Amino acid sequence: MLSKLSPMVHPFGRFVLLLILFSLAGCGGGDSKDASSTGGPTPKFSLPLPKGILAPLPDSDLILTARAVIDPGTPGARTVDLTVDLAAGQVTGVIEGVPAGPHTVEIQYFMNQVQVATVTLNADVVPGRNNPLEIAPALIHYVETVSDALFVADAADPSIKIFDRYSDLPGGPVAANPTRLLKGAQTGISLTSAGSLFVDPLGGGLYLADTQSNSVAVWSRAAAVDGDAPPDRVLEGAATRLLEPTGLAVDPFRGRLYAVNRSGEILIWPETPSLTGPVSPAAVIAGSLTGLVNGNHPISLDIKRDLLYVANGAEIRVFEKLSRVTGERDLAPVRTIRITGTVLSQAALAFDPARDLLYVSSRDSNGTIYRLAGGSSASGEVVPAAALSGAETGLNQASVLALAGDVLMAVNLGGTEIRVWHQADQKEGAASPTQILEGASPAALFYVATQNGARDQAQAALTVEKSGNGHGSVVSDLPGINCGTTCSAFFAVGETVTLTAVAEGGSTFFGWGGACSGTDRCVVTMDTAKSVTAIFNDTQGPTAPTGLTAAATGASQINLTWTASLDNGGVVNYLVERCQGISCTDFAQIATSAAAAYNDSGLLPSTGYRYRVRATDAAGNLSGYSSVAGATTAAHPVLTVIKSGTGLGTVTSSPAGINCGSTCSASFASGTSITLTATATAGSAVAGFSGGCVATATTCTFTITTDATVTVTFNDTQSPTVPTGLTATTAAGPAGGGQINLSWTASTDNVGVANYQLQRCQGTTCNNFTQIATPTGTSFNNTGLTNGTSYRYRVRAVDASGRLSSFSNVATATTLDTAAPTAPTSLTATPASGTQINLSWTASTDNVGVSGYWIERCEGAGCANFARVTTSLVTVTSFNNSGLAENTNYSYRVQATDAAGNLSAYSTVVSETTLDVTAPTISSVASGNITGTGATITWTTNEASDSQVEYGPTTAYGSSTTLNAALVTGHSVSLSGLSSQTLYHYRVKSKDAAGNLATSADFAFTTADVTAPTISSVASGNITGTGATITWTTNEASDSQVEYGTTTAYGSSTTLNTTMVTNHSVALTGLSSQTLYHYRVKSKDAVGNPTTSADFTFTTLDTTAPTISNVASSNITSSGATISWTTNELADSQVEYGTTTAYGSSTALDTATVTSHSMTLSGLSSSTVYHYRVRSKDASGNAATSGDLTFTTAAPPDTTPPTISNVASGSITGSGATITWTTNEASDSQVEYGTTTSYGSSSSLNPVFVTG
Repeated sequence: MLSKLSPMVHPFGRFVLLLILFSLAGCGGGDSKDASSTGGPTPKFSLPLPKGILAPLPDSDLILTARAVIDPGTPGARTVDLTVDLAAGQVTGVIEGVPAGPHTVEIQYFMNQVQVATVTLNADVVPGRNNPLEIAPALIHYVETVSDALFVADAADPSIKIFDRYSDLPGGPVAANPTRLLKGAQTGISLTSAGSLFVDPLGGGLYLADTQSNSVAVWSRAAAVDGDAPPDRVLEGAATRLLEPTGLAVDPFRGRLYAVNRSGEILIWPETPSLTGPVSPAAVIAGSLTGLVNGNHPISLDIKRDLLYVANGAEIRVFEKLSRVTGERDLAPVRTIRITGTVLSQAALAFDPARDLLYVSSRDSNGTIYRLAGGSSASGEVVPAAALSGAETGLNQASVLALAGDVLMAVNLGGTEIRVWHQADQKEGAASPTQILEGASPAALFYVATQNGARDQAQAALTVEKSGNGHGSVVSDLPGINCGTTCSAFFAVGETVTLTAVAEGGSTFFGWGGACSGTDRCVVTMDTAKSVTAIFNDTQGPTAPTGLTAAATGASQINLTWTASLDNGGVVNYLVERCQGISCTDFAQIATSAAAAYNDSGLLPSTGYRYRVRATDAAGNLSGYSSVAGATTAAHPVLTVIKSGTGLGTVTSSPAGINCGSTCSASFASGTSITLTATATAGSAVAGFSGGCVATATTCTFTITTDATVTVTFNDTQSPTVPTGLTATTAAGPAGGGQINLSWTASTDNVGVANYQLQRCQGTTCNNFTQIATPTGTSFNNTGLTNGTSYRYRVRAVDASGRLSSFSNVATATTLDTAAPTAPTSLTATPASGTQINLSWTASTDNVGVSGYWIERCEGAGCANFARVTTSLVTVTSFNNSGLAENTNYSYRVQATDAAGNLSAYSTVVSETTLDVTAPTISSVASGNITGTGATITWTTNEASDSQVEYGPTTAYGSSTTLNAALVTGHSVSLSGLSSQTLYHYRVKSKDAAGNLATSADFAFTTADVTAPTISSVASGNITGTGATITWTTNEASDSQVEYGTTTAYGSSTTLNTTMVTNHSVALTGLSSQTLYHYRVKSKDAVGNPTTSADFTFTTLDTTAPTISNVASSNITSSGATISWTTNELADSQVEYGTTTAYGSSTALDTATVTSHSMTLSGLSSSTVYHYRVRSKDASGNAATSGDLTFTTAAPPDTTPPTISNVASGSITGSGATITWTTNEASDSQVEYGTTTSYGSSSSLNPVFVTG
């Protein structure tokens, strides 16, 4: 049985069974007789559990049982229940009523009542003796419905390829054809639909999780399915909650089917042969505590420990005992596993329960597969025991893993090869695959290994040990030894086993010890248990250390670091060598270091040293030398003096060395006491010492031990001399302002003049000086001054310490007036008459004063030939320009001037027209577009003017149109609301923009006849499913026509009937039944005046029965069901039903008209097939009946309580006890207790359903 599916069964069990039969004889003996008739104790036997069956854990809900069938297949066959002693690893039993002599004994093993193995024994029952007999097994058979088969879901070819007898395929690259191919339309397999595969070797089912159809398809006979075979069962539908399932597993012992959706829901069903269709899961595990992210979730099931491993992106989540959970639960995992030092990418996984190994792949560029030891207890950040990675593995974004026993298979993302490692528990690093299966694009795969095969009558253990300081492996020609990791195995007694020792690189094989000697291959005959020792010696030295660096950390120490060496057996130490001098070569060893670093102390100051390093391993092999690195220890400490401040001076030291002045740094022996003396120059003072020596006097003393820096501060105490000879000279300034140029004689200072502070005030006698500049030179040009203005100036000097001189003499100058007045603003022109325009504006400003204004004019809007209107300046801000031409446009502009003759810019230009006093001239008066109710009056004027018409049946008029104020020369006014066939008088009026009004003479016209017929009495009649008759009347003879359709857009019309009548009738044909139609009628009189009615409607009759759909049965119980269906129109509801198609019963008619129908059937018989059909009739009486459908009522509910047995108390202390019992079916748990049979207390109800 495949260990991946059933951790109870080891895939490679080899064992010896010992059957001990006890028989106590009576007083005599010799003849065969019934063993129980001797009058002595009953014969008993015991034998060890087969190694291929792993014992359940103490708290497991798995129960291992056994029974013996004596002489199976014969008339006298007997069956004896056996006792399984898990602690002793034995099966024991009592044989009763068995005759003495030879017998065949078949031991059958069951896990949770599922048979897993059979052991067949030959034994003798010997009366008269009580000696144990050693009996060898004839045959051990593991139950395998499917074995040694590889199932591959091909993403490129929608199929499942099946390779039977997979273990017969050779190693290396293999391009094998499948022995079976599950493919075709009936299989339901589509491209990229395979989310996961699973095969149950015990039950024999092949399971496919389909991400396209959101289903799980099941073929019951995985060992034989082939061709275009449809699934035997399909779990599908909304109730299943399957949504892109990517994980799948089956527990055959607990009868559970597990699926995990891409969205992160864990779904669990009881797995039975009837599980098909839209079945809701018994348990749904999802939520924030469950914590599954959206993505692929491969899963692996540890049946022995009832653990479910779920790949969850960058981690593995482990859930415990989910087989016992029901309902919807948000359960946290018992453990979360991550790989130390890496972040997994879309992890896949496979678990080996027999070896307790967890394999985890990461879909990264390296395609690493990690192997975790102790997988069943791994938690948190886990350091892998080994990892498969590297170019030789061929892994790249490994996305699919499969494991059976020690055979590991992996598929790269989008790959077309299956990479296989046999003895995967021994592979690590860049181990090449032992096989590469080509010819498919696997989306999912599953391998079922086999455990059955010929077994020897007796076995002996062969144990291999490795010794020496080298490395190598030992393998056997027969499967079993690969030492490596597998260093012991059982072989058949009498078999010859050949061992081959292979030394790793850097090692040699020295020879054999124990059961073998020499250096050739070791040949062992397994007559008894044997031990062999393989000796390997290390001959390879470590690699040379690299990257050696040496760094001095003071005057007496140099620190060394280097990159560690590599060695096949491990580096033990590093030998450090040194010589003195920057070019020395006389190296000598000074130390050993286990680490890749060493600190060399006690050295001389200011001295160069050179170093080299080499590594040694446990075998004493030496590496080559590293490169040479050197460093020089530090010299004596150095004192540095820095002078700062605004003053000047010198610093000297005692003992000599510092003369700052010129020499501001010097070396001194560590521990020297140094006195520094500061001397200020004239005009400066010593402020003090800071840094390595602190004092406020002119001397400072300290002891130097390391490099030190001392700052001496000198302050300036002398101000600059007063600037002299300040002069101010007027100059022509840049546009917009005046300029005065200043100059003076420079000041002097002991440390130097930094700059000058220049101050100014405005006016010939001013004294409110303010600072305007800080020039560094002895001149300054003051620009941007007001023209024609006097200014006074003074200046003083500032040195580097901020000390100020006294002020210089005061110098005065006046700027030139070169500034023109500002332009006049807000110029306006107002016509006063037909011959005069009045002007006004806002006054200009000037730094000295405005003298007056010049007025300029030109004729016409947009003109440019301006000329002055007056010969003298206008001194006010208004001007009346008379003597102009009537109704003529003039443009004006104004310019200001000052006393210096500076002219301002022009004002903006304004234009205005003298007044118009002449009325318009009216001509070409006419009437047109005359209808029964209106006419259009037109005329022209010689100038733009407004429009109005007076009109009426006499020359008194009485009516007028609304004044149209638009000024035009071509006029048109519409008259409306007139009486037809009537004479109308009219005259027109126009007024120009100046208000001059003109009125025409009288004119006349007559209106036309334009009255349309009046429609009344519109009606529809003779309505059928396809037609109707429309009638109406008019007040005068007119023609007939009808527009009609299903909306007010109509879309259809009858042929025009030109017969002039007052009573109209038109027939409509070709209509749709049960349809609302809109219509309107149209009539036109002999003159052609048309009229149309309002909208009217009618509905054609309903003659179509309802359409029945979506008929379904639900809520099926043992005595009732709900029948539902839909109709395309409102209709009543009724169901006919019975056990045959004759029905015989019906529900009461529900006359409520609906489109969604539901009827409840009751009083039905349990576990019975019922036929039914539904009936619905619409409001028009049209009836419809569905076809025949069936459903089966449920079995009657379970009303029998569990049977309690084996009640016991244990673990009794002074304050507590443990109560245990068993039930014959899964049920919850609670204990009532107290000091009397009234009890009075009870434990909390445990809702988990168990039997023990």
